[in-house]
Amino acid sequence: MGAITIAFDTIIAGALALPWLLLVVHLFFPNGEQHVADLPKWIKEINQPAATAVILFAVTYLIGSAVSRTAQDFSNDEDLHLSAADLGRHPARGRATGCKAASEPGTRHLLLRFGMTQNRIFASVYCEKQSFQPPRRASAVLAAKIEDFRTHSCACSRTIRWHAHLDKDQEAEEEELNEDAGDIFGLEQADLLLQSEDSTLQLRQLHDQVMVLRSAAFNAMIACAMCLFAWGVRLRHEKPRSVWRWLAALLPAGILLLAAITTAHHFAERAPTDPPYMEFSMLVVAGGGAWVLWLRRVRPADLQKEHRAPCQRWLAFAFLSFLLMGMAALAWWSSEVAYTEQVIYAYDSLPASGGK
Repeated sequence: MGAITIAFDTIIAGALALPWLLLVVHLFFPNGEQHVADLPKWIKEINQPAATAVILFAVTYLIGSAVSRTAQDFSNDEDLHLSAADLGRHPARGRATGCKAASEPGTRHLLLRFGMTQNRIFASVYCEKQSFQPPRRASAVLAAKIEDFRTHSCACSRTIRWHAHLDKDQEAEEEELNEDAGDIFGLEQADLLLQSEDSTLQLRQLHDQVMVLRSAAFNAMIACAMCLFAWGVRLRHEKPRSVWRWLAALLPAGILLLAAITTAHHFAERAPTDPPYMEFSMLVVAGGGAWVLWLRRVRPADLQKEHRAPCQRWLAFAFLSFLLMGMAALAWWSSEVAYTEQVIYAYDSLPASGGK
């Protein structure tokens, strides 16, 4: 029970992955569904509860570790962005003292990006809550990071925007602000986690919520994609002349396009030590969807005749997964903000230390 308590959030993340794993079996291994149905009978026949519990724990922990790590990369990956030429003239807004001078409007470009990454949330909270002064007990490293964050505070007003007109200097300033926010949060969090377990209990609970909700959003996203692929397969064989069939067939192409964009940015902008979790996942999902929707030949016998319009049912499952993904993503966003605020308040309330 101690191991389960320690790895509780990882076990939950692995358990939430089971629905889309079953959808993978349904889509790619039609004959495997029978073996999945026979699994409970086999577990009952061997009558080894201890061994079964250890195997289930190991498998769930393995899946949960992979899912939680990939979900973390999805939530904090800056590779999903597009740049376009800024053909219009956008007058420069007023800037605070000490900010970099605005460039000519013609030199700026339109940047479309995913605005709610983890570091951007950190930066927005620190911009709102911090007075840009080092805490009383701040070490020299933390004080330097806060000072560096202060020098880039001009980017606070646009750090969580999903689109912005920036020049190269402003874009670099924004990246430095987000990186500094992540470093400050990591230093303060590490210092807090060295305190007694009782004093950090609320922090640990919020951290577990962040991890579970982030993994839940990722699992719901994969489940939504699998349901849409299953919907496309049904349309392909039951309504081959439907326009929706061709729209469903474009889904893998769209995911593949996003995967190509993120992969190009990753290997051009990231360090070799940063694994491409998101890029690899998107390529696998796009490749699987292309195979089942474009290349795979399904025999009529493999399509089990189900009652009440199976096409509509798979579309309803996809819509439900999308709603769950949205709810989990918004809950993760809120929990991330609450966790960051709690780290700030808890760190600032610690007694001052003698050394710097």
